Amino acid sequence: MERAFPDQIILNMARTSPLVRREWTRRGRAPVGYIMGMSAAFAMVYRKLRSADPVARAMAMAETGNPAKDALTWCRPLFFLNGMSNGESGADTLRHLFVFMVGLGMRESSGWSGAGLDKDANKDGKHPPTALNAEAGLFQVSYSSIGANSLLRKLFQDYRGRTDLQAVFSRGNRRAASPNVGAGSGAAFQHLMKTCPAFAVQYTGVALRWNRRHWGPVNRRTVDVSPHCDELLHRVQDHVDCFG
Repeated sequence: MERAFPDQIILNMARTSPLVRREWTRRGRAPVGYIMGMSAAFAMVYRKLRSADPVARAMAMAETGNPAKDALTWCRPLFFLNGMSNGESGADTLRHLFVFMVGLGMRESSGWSGAGLDKDANKDGKHPPTALNAEAGLFQVSYSSIGANSLLRKLFQDYRGRTDLQAVFSRGNRRAASPNVGAGSGAAFQHLMKTCPAFAVQYTGVALRWNRRHWGPVNRRTVDVSPHCDELLHRVQDHVDCFG
């Protein structure tokens, strides 16, 4: 079970990091709650990795060598340019995956956890949104992705009804979440993606390792990979190592 209130020290690290002043490609500055939330989420998952949690281990496994499925393999050039290697399972690879997700979240939602359907996605009217394919949340994920790995469905089941880290991610952003599309499990999935960032982060982290084609910016290798983000998360990692 995650801690209800992330360490204030970690939130202060994020709030005062140069990352909050970074200008992201075509997105401007990130909401401070997004940087704080992703830092808290990394601490949460890193603690799980230290306890051999299967979700955290799946996120932190070494590059698989399968570029068709694994975002870390497919985007190896982006990491190489920034001096990041993902050749070994463990904390470094987990941290680099979070660096990647921070950039992906800015590209997909500008760091807004309540983001919903992209209204420009069906301008021609040929692909109407459904509960199955409607994207939602920080990383714009749809329910159609849930079959990529058995851990994804388990995460969905485990987190239903929860709002872990929502209070942190929403800091500085009081917008109401976008409406859901359709009904049933697909609509419930959209709702959870928007209201439980802890779920959205872990679900996306696993899916990026088995279903990277779900995201256009990943396929085009246009996700910003920031060394400043790696520095911040390394400080978070050191804090967890020292204080648990």
